[in-house]
Amino acid sequence: MPHVIELAQSFVDNFRFFVAPMETEMSAVLRGLEEDPRFIPGARDYDFDKDAKGYCVCRHKSHWGDWRMYWYPEIGFDPEQIIIRVGLDQTTDAVATIALTPRGNVSW
Repeated sequence: MPHVIELAQSFVDNFRFFVAPMETEMSAVLRGLEEDPRFIPGARDYDFDKDAKGYCVCRHKSHWGDWRMYWYPEIGFDPEQIIIRVGLDQTTDAVATIALTPRGNVSW
């Protein structure tokens, strides 16, 4: 099924403040998602988690500080196309989980 990447407002608002290597690494994750909606960043450099509904969270092990990327699939106006919504959030607790949940029922 075709997919498109849409950036959440949290990504748009915050991405411009990052410098390399954060910017480069986040861009690489976006490119990976553009190629494959089931993309998983490399375990050597990233902490990654995915729940049963397809909600994903990743953080670079050394460069992103308390920032992390999240993405999840949702069905938009066209039921034949999946939207991968990508955002950023900041946490002060390394064990905290994101309280956002994906909209719609999309199965992988």
